[in-house]
Amino acid sequence: MIQHRAGQASSARRPAAPGGRRAASSRTNWPSNWQQGGQVPLERYLIVRTTDRAAAHSSLERVFGRHHLAIAEGSQADIRLYSCQLASVMLSYLSLGAGTHMALGAARSRYLVQVPLAGSTCVYTRDERLLGTPTRVAVLPPDEPASIRCSAGCEQLIVGLDRNSLQAHTRSLLHAPLDQPLRFELAMDVGSGAARDWFESLMALVRLADSHEGLLRHPLVVADMERALMTGLLIAQPNTYSRLLRTRAGDEDRSPTETAIALIDMHPEREYTVASLAQLVGVSARTLEKEFRRRVGLPPNSYLRHVRLERVREELTVMTGGDKKVGEVATRWGIYHLGRFAHEYFEKYNEMPSETVRRNRSHALPDTRGR
Repeated sequence: MIQHRAGQASSARRPAAPGGRRAASSRTNWPSNWQQGGQVPLERYLIVRTTDRAAAHSSLERVFGRHHLAIAEGSQADIRLYSCQLASVMLSYLSLGAGTHMALGAARSRYLVQVPLAGSTCVYTRDERLLGTPTRVAVLPPDEPASIRCSAGCEQLIVGLDRNSLQAHTRSLLHAPLDQPLRFELAMDVGSGAARDWFESLMALVRLADSHEGLLRHPLVVADMERALMTGLLIAQPNTYSRLLRTRAGDEDRSPTETAIALIDMHPEREYTVASLAQLVGVSARTLEKEFRRRVGLPPNSYLRHVRLERVREELTVMTGGDKKVGEVATRWGIYHLGRFAHEYFEKYNEMPSETVRRNRSHALPDTRGR
């Protein structure tokens, strides 16, 4: 289901190319209906329009997390943010109206795909540098600081993929836990091949979000389209698990036990029991118990608790002082006995949940001096 804050949409036109000329449609990612209608993507979902950088800070934080935004000296910002939150995917359109530099902190809750629709960006991470254009976009991990410089007139589509959901989806495709962090190559060429197909599917999702009476009003459609977008990114963009994903593509259909594991990985917050899982995958409870122990070394209920603890810890590591409380995070993942939760968390991670939050509260922004 789409969630958004309604706002008064602006009458912003398609951005001009350098030198004041309108950019030719073949040199931008703007679909023809936006070009011809003088609209911007996601125009129904205005979050903020302001010339005051400080006033826009909290709105931009919903997309980028903790950050610092600097406007080029002598320039006047015209900050416009439109943002549509689905379930696990956030679609945002951003124009800053001036040359800018944004420093992102190292603890975010989303993977970000940054797509310049006009103009250019320069993205720095610890080890890489990317000149972003309408056909060369950046895929940023949630756990690394980044520095982003945008040209004057740069307008961009930003896709935020919830870190927990994308990692859970990867686990479900692999039928196995992730033994190292999921990382993508920084540069994605959306001008050709599978990456172009992924970009076209993204723009189809944006068009559906723009529709007043569309399929995205149904949560089942949202879930399926989000899974397709996540799978497409995992296949189209080289990442930590590309080789394993290619291997899995040749595997036979999932066994009932693999299906049950995938169900838990995708939605550990649900009130699964051994009996309900067995019914969903079409085997007896006794068979599921036996096969679970053989495959993962745990009964289904213990595996469910293990996954819930993982999700809670992943979320606690990106919490800051203004975020929700530990108990709220735990209950969101289906954990309601908070005393037992604290004990199990300490047994597993050798620290209390509150200690995890305190330890990760301060994350330095990247040092961009000399760039």
